[in-house]
Amino acid sequence: MQLGPNTAANSAAMNQGPIEHQWTQPRFIMQKVRPISEMPLATYNQIENEYGDNLEKICGDHENLIKVILEDEENLISKHRQHIDDVVDIIKQDMSLL
Repeated sequence: MQLGPNTAANSAAMNQGPIEHQWTQPRFIMQKVRPISEMPLATYNQIENEYGDNLEKICGDHENLIKVILEDEENLISKHRQHIDDVVDIIKQDMSLL
C-alpha cells in the first residue's frame, strides 16, 4: 500500500521508534471573517467618482485584486496541505505504536 510520493522516507521515519508529541500553538490562527455589512464597501457613486471612464485604472485595480485573491488562495491551500501532511504523520506514528 503506497501512501504518497515519500513512502520510503515516511517508513524510515516511522521505524525510528516512538516520538514524543509536543503540543504547541497552531502555526496560523484563523481570522474571523467579518460580515459584509461591517466591511467598508464603496457605493456606486464613490466608485464612479474615483474611476470615471478610466478603464485602464479599473482594469489595473481589478488585476491587482485578482492577484491578491490568487495568492491568498495558494497560501490557504499550502497551509491546508501541510496540516494534512502533519495529521497523516501523527496517524502513522500512532499506528506504528499499535
